[in-house]
Amino acid sequence: MVDGGGTLSDHDKPDEASQQEEQQEALPAAAPLSSGFSHRLQWNLTTALVKVDHPGGVRVSSLLQDVAKWTGVNFVMDPSLDRQVQIMAPHPLKVEESFELFLTGLQTVGLRALYAGPRVVKIVASPARYVRV
Repeated sequence: MVDGGGTLSDHDKPDEASQQEEQQEALPAAAPLSSGFSHRLQWNLTTALVKVDHPGGVRVSSLLQDVAKWTGVNFVMDPSLDRQVQIMAPHPLKVEESFELFLTGLQTVGLRALYAGPRVVKIVASPARYVRV
């Protein structure tokens, strides 16, 4: 609400937490490592292949533990956002490809990744999506 002086009242000003989240960069699902914020992450990339096959489903928190081991990147997520996701990848993948698949999996369950520092990624809920009928 605008007061008589043309400024926002304290009630209508965005809180500091929401301002900080808006300033963080989101990495789009399936984005190549050279785009988004991923080029700023300090990866522990190797030439090793990793297995990401979860056809029966896996909790996002379990998947985060695996991705953290492969990449050396740390993740932060509110436990209330832990969801089940199915990923079908019967053949081992490069770490970069696995990360892209992981981001796509997040998107399918309404989550996204935000850059929070050189070795930190925050998992948050995606904004609500509107579906045309």
